[in-house]
Parts: sequence; C-alpha cells; structure tokens
Amino acid sequence: MKRYAIFVLFPIILIIIFINIFIKEPSRDNVGDYIRKAIASGNYEVAEDEYRKLISIDFNNIGYHIRYISSYFKFSNKRTGSNTSRVREIVAYYMSFLKSEDPNVVDIAHYCLGFIKATENNYKTALSFYFKVQNKDLVGLNNYIGHCYRELGDNEKAKFFLKREIETDGYVKSALNNYAKILLQEKKTEELEGILNNPKYKNLIYPSIRRDFFFIKNKFISYFVLIIFSYKDSVIVEGLIAALFICIIWFVFIKKLDIFEPEKFRFLFLTLFLSVVLSNLAYVLYDSFNHYLHFVLKGSTLTELAYCIFGIGLIEESVKLVPVFIMLFLTKQINESTDFIIYASISALGFAFAENLGYFHEFGLKNIGVRASVCTLLHMVLSSFAIYGLIYSKYKRKSILYFAVSFLSACIIHGLYDFPLLTSSSMFRAFALFSFLLVLLSIGIYKNMVVNALNNSEYFREIDYSVSLRKSRLVIVYGLSYLIVVHYLINALKFGPKFANSQIAISSFSLVSIILVIHANFSKFTLKQKLWLPLFKRKMPNKRKKHT
Repeated sequence: MKRYAIFVLFPIILIIIFINIFIKEPSRDNVGDYIRKAIASGNYEVAEDEYRKLISIDFNNIGYHIRYISSYFKFSNKRTGSNTSRVREIVAYYMSFLKSEDPNVVDIAHYCLGFIKATENNYKTALSFYFKVQNKDLVGLNNYIGHCYRELGDNEKAKFFLKREIETDGYVKSALNNYAKILLQEKKTEELEGILNNPKYKNLIYPSIRRDFFFIKNKFISYFVLIIFSYKDSVIVEGLIAALFICIIWFVFIKKLDIFEPEKFRFLFLTLFLSVVLSNLAYVLYDSFNHYLHFVLKGSTLTELAYCIFGIGLIEESVKLVPVFIMLFLTKQINESTDFIIYASISALGFAFAENLGYFHEFGLKNIGVRASVCTLLHMVLSSFAIYGLIYSKYKRKSILYFAVSFLSACIIHGLYDFPLLTSSSMFRAFALFSFLLVLLSIGIYKNMVVNALNNSEYFREIDYSVSLRKSRLVIVYGLSYLIVVHYLINALKFGPKFANSQIAISSFSLVSIILVIHANFSKFTLKQKLWLPLFKRKMPNKRKKHT
C-alpha cells in the first residue's frame, strides 16, 4: 500500500493540483464549439443548458430545438435509463407554447412535440403532431415525417415526404440517407447507384449505406476498401492514445500469466495484429445476417435477445477465434494447455482495440474507463471461455462436444451482457447494472480457467511463480490506476479542469471495481499438476503452500 501511495496516489494528487492551477477553462465565446466539446465528452447536461439559452435568444431556429431535445433525452437516458418525469417536463414545456398567438411559435411547438414522440418510438402520435404544423416546408419537417412512415413500414409515403425534403433543400443529408435505406430495403440498387454516382449527393451518403450497397451488388473489393479506409475517419488522436494504453496494460498482464513456457513476443504481437485486421470479418457476418437472413436488432423482446446472442455474440466470438486457429494450425506455437488461454486472450484484446477506436470516435471519450475495464476484459474472458472446451476435451474428457458447449455458452453470455444495453424495452434497460455485475463475476471464472490450464501444462514444474503472479497483478493495479490519470488529463486539456474534476469519480468507478476484484482473485494462486478446479468455485483448494 505504501508503494502504491508513493507511485500512484501521490502523483495523481499532484497532477490534479497542477491542472487546476495552470490549465484555464475553455472559452465560451464560440458557443457552437463549446457545445460540440460538451457532446463529445458526454456532457449532455451542459449541451442541453446551452441550447436552452440559444432557444431563448432565437426561438424560430428549429435546429436549436432539435438538438436541445436530443441532448435532453441523451442526458436523461445516461442518468436514469428511462426518466418519465423528465419527459413530462419537456412535453409540458412545448405544450405551453401551443397557447401562443404567433402561428410560427405554435408550429414549432407541434413540430417539437412530434420529434419528442418520435424519439420515444411513438411514431403514430409523432405524425399526429407533425401534421398539425401549418408551414409544411418548415426545415426538416418532411424528413421527420418520412422517417416515421419508414419506421411504420409505409415506404411509399415515406419516400414522398423524403423527396419533398430533398427538393426543398432542407435536411438533405438526413433525408437522402433515409431514402437510401428504403431503396436498400426494397433492393432498388439501380436507383441507389444513381444517387451514389451523383456528384451532388454521393459524398452525403453514410459509409454504412455504401457498405450495404457494395455487399448487395457483390462488389467485394469496394466493400473491403471502404471498411479499411473507414478507420482513417474513425480514429481520433485521443482515442488512439487511450486504446493503445488499454491494449498495452492487458497485453502485459496476459503475458505475465504465461508462467511455465512464456510465448515469444513476436507471435503474440502477430496474433494481436491478425485480430485487429480480421475483426473486419464481423462486418461481413453482420451484413450477411442482415441481407440474407433479415436478422436485425428490431422486433419483440425475444427477437432482440436472440439477435444479441446470435447476431452479435455468435459473430464476435467466432471472429475472435479465427487468429487463434491460424496460430494453432499454421504454426507450432500453441504447444501447451496455457497457450490456448493466452492466445485467445490476446486475440480478444486485438478485437477490443479495433472496437475501442470506433467507440471513442462515435461516442466520445467518456467511456474510457468502461471500455478499458469492462468491455476489454469481457472480450478476453469470453474468448477464453469459448476455447476452454477445447482444452478440456484435449486434456480431460476427449470429446469435442465440450468445445461446442463452451463456445455456445460464451455466445449466450455475450448476448446476455449486450441485451440490457441494446434492448428497446425500458423494463430490461433498467437491468443494465446486471451487465457490469456479470463482468465482475466472470473474473473469478477467468482465474480458474488460467489455473486449470497451468495445472495441465506440458511444462509444469515446481517453481516459485509468486514473482510472475505479483507482477501480473501489479500491472493491472498500476496500469488501470494510471489510466484514470490519462482520462483525467484528456478531459482537462480538451474540456477544462472543471469538467475533468466532475468526471473523475464517475470514470474511476468501473476501473477501481475491476482493480479490486482482480487483486482479490489473483492475489493467491495454488497450482497442482493435473488438478481441475470447478470454474465456478470461489476458493482454491488448500493442498500446498500458497504463493502470495
């Protein structure tokens, strides 16, 4: 504890003091830039307040209203999942303007009430408000009406209103992409190809839609080129730094667990690299499920659960094992039981690295702690669990059925983790904490898988492995602690000390939780040759002296 205080706690306190003394708060002179930074950091409450001020200055600017409502709902969902009282507040706010004698104000009130209902996926009620707007060419109105009809399955009406939005030069980009999604759904690729070749519109189409078009038309060279070059637009410097830092921490941790016959760095790095590159295979499988099986995250609660298990879990667990099997069958490096866990964990780490780059670009840097501690760790645990059946069948029961069971179980657990986070059901979204608890529980299982693999190593020998064990534990304790500092510095330099101070406790919660649980699980090891521990057993058998 004394060493931790000297090398971690004391430097963190000094950095926080230094930042608060010498780093100035960002200027609010450029309100637009200030709001963009707030949204990028996940500070939707600030964005909400700033848009409310802008609305009071220029009520007729519909863009302010749309972005205000969007920020309002994002802050509500971030804070409480489904917040009925806050929804009532914003509805009451816009209902109050219906009494105005100014027809423009009444139109904007109806427009915004429609947008609120559409945000709640209540598209029929949304349309009833939209159609009360008297100014039919109000910017964005026809796009949102078209969006509602598309969600309700009436593509002809949707296309009519989306075309009107494009023709009136309103929210052209949004309307154009909504229109393109309908063309994809109807397999009208010739018309979509005309849009993609139109110099006026081709740069407005989202990469995901272009990717779907190339997939449907079997233009796989263009398809993969688009995927590869999408990284150029999805990488931000801060996100790359954070993703690399996370990757290095877990890479060293995994390597330290390989006690008896440590793997060469170049083969582990090759596996990591292969996993980053081959993670793009997930796009192929996602698109195959979508276009050939029409299997998407939409429908009943059971359909959503099935998609999380088979449309996400099955795909990602399969892709993560590809580099492992490449190393298994094309090299001689996987030559002991422990190697299966090591290479599976490294492959999962590469997949998580690629995933983190995208998440940090799309959702901002607010989730660095969660991505580092929860998501990356879960990928490692699930890949190890998927491959564990192969270890068990090779060294214990001699039946490939165990691999099938362990792999399917990993897919199911993956789906159960994702389901509360992705479902449209507010009731099940309330169980999002379950996903975090699942990760905490999985750490003990991961430890027992590592112990069983080491116990059955072909190179097992009686050695003092306490040094390696201690180092693996310290890598996580110190590494994730320093990540808290990295996250704090990024927030302070980009968004100001005040915001960084407000976020440090929130961003540290998941990291500290993982640090404590890993420290508890990996603080004591007992290895005994050929011994198999039950994966869900909490305590190690007391058969020999423990190394601490």
